[in-house]
Amino acid sequence: MTQNVALDLGWAPSACTLPTAEQPLRAAEFDALFAEAVQGVARPEHIRLRLELVFSPDNAARAVADTVAAL
Repeated sequence: MTQNVALDLGWAPSACTLPTAEQPLRAAEFDALFAEAVQGVARPEHIRLRLELVFSPDNAARAVADTVAAL
C-alpha cells in the first residue's frame, strides 16, 4: 500500500502551536503509524478519509496519542 508521495516540508499550518523544531518529529511519528498500521483507505466523501488500522492495542494507543498530541 506504499505510494511515493512528495513530502511537503511546510505541512504544518501557521496556527500550529507545536514548536517548529518538533514538527518533523511529529511528522515522522505519523508516517510510522501510517506505514505500519494502515491496511485500508477509503474516501466516503470528498472531505473525509477513512483509514482502516490493523487491530492491535499498540496501534490503538498510538493513534489516540498522536491524535491528542496534534490537538
